[in-house]
Amino acid sequence: MSQNYVIELPNTKQHPIPPRWICAPSYVVAKTRGEWGRLLEWQDDDGITHQWAMPLALLQGDASDVRRELARLGLSISPNRTARDLLAFYLQVFPVDTRTRCVDKLGWHGDVFVTASQCVGQSTEKIVFQNSNASEPAVSIKGRQFKMVFAVSVALATVLAKIIGEDSGGFHFRGASSSGKSTALSLAASV
Repeated sequence: MSQNYVIELPNTKQHPIPPRWICAPSYVVAKTRGEWGRLLEWQDDDGITHQWAMPLALLQGDASDVRRELARLGLSISPNRTARDLLAFYLQVFPVDTRTRCVDKLGWHGDVFVTASQCVGQSTEKIVFQNSNASEPAVSIKGRQFKMVFAVSVALATVLAKIIGEDSGGFHFRGASSSGKSTALSLAASV
């Protein structure tokens, strides 16, 4: 590990081989349990620090999902096949003693409320959200869930409007029977 990159230093005295660039600096911060994996940290080219709780299951096979997610989040990775294999090896076996609890669902976990980007509350151990599928977002709106998200947003907007001194408003949910109107109303009322 260098300040500027992760490299392989071949251990051979007979035939010196130059160091092999693997990726930009990335650190295995902790081993994660609950969903076994590694908590990774790195900075992108703009100097923004990223963390990702990577499930170890994604390293099985060719680890392309891991590389794809790391690249999507701004880590520069060598396109060389050997270097890519070494990256997977590094992420899996790098020695680290720190442990972190991972949860795969958003919401309350004991006294801690977990969102996709942070945890709010006190706990005896660090808790992070670990998405079990790198290609699937932490929160998605599929099918008719948009009505539920909208209902919660309307309920929250009413409270926020009062805080900032604006007038509140209302929305009328119309639709066929069994289209989720009552469920949306119940959900909004629970906020």
